[in-house]
Amino acid sequence: MIGIIVTGHGNFASGLASSIEVIAGKQDKFEAIDFPIGSTNTELAKQLQEAVDRLNCSDIIFCTDIAGGTPFNQSVILSTHLPNSKVISGTNVPVLLEALFSRANQTALSLSEILVDSHQSRIQVFQSRSQNKKNRGSVLND
Repeated sequence: MIGIIVTGHGNFASGLASSIEVIAGKQDKFEAIDFPIGSTNTELAKQLQEAVDRLNCSDIIFCTDIAGGTPFNQSVILSTHLPNSKVISGTNVPVLLEALFSRANQTALSLSEILVDSHQSRIQVFQSRSQNKKNRGSVLND
């Protein structure tokens, strides 16, 4: 099974982990590592390494908040020593749910590709029915 580590600024990771537990229950081979204000890169690197050690998985995916941020960068540095690992950014609840439920019989590489393919364009804007009718009406009346 692929181990999954979620990390990000502030309490991003523990917040997502809490949401996942409410929605899907406690997950095996899943770690959340926060990066609170006042923490150092060294502390985060140590916590990430400890999480990798606890997971004890041949494949690891690091799910981070922002590409280029400290949690992402520290995950990338660590992943260079883990041949079967991948680092993704832009993590949210739907991404984590898919990662957790799709990881059986996958590698870190194949799962990371699945996640990118299925979540690249998932941001949606809600429009009420009245907004839809108004928009359709204005197009039809022009």
